Amino acid sequence: MAYQVAFCDDETYQVKVNNLYLKEIASKKKYDFECYGFRTGKQLKSYMLSNALDIVFLDIDLGDEVITEEDLPKLEKEMKKISKDGKRIVRNEISKSEALDMFKD
Repeated sequence: MAYQVAFCDDETYQVKVNNLYLKEIASKKKYDFECYGFRTGKQLKSYMLSNALDIVFLDIDLGDEVITEEDLPKLEKEMKKISKDGKRIVRNEISKSEALDMFKD
């Protein structure tokens, strides 16, 4: 079974680089996955409406928007509501060095 991996970045160059890099890793490590790159959330959403994805990497630029401590309870409430639909949501934060270590040759 091939994993379906997607990433979304507003910079076309970065989408191409990420795609090539992930395909290179897959080849070297003998991972079985397909890579998909999107430039906008709208493109990603459109794709996800008719296709399943196993992993999604997002590059999020909030612009002038700032998430504050006061926003966290509202966000948590919304995430709990979303999670009740049976989908598994996992958040995994790692450092840059850990990420580089995961994908080293």
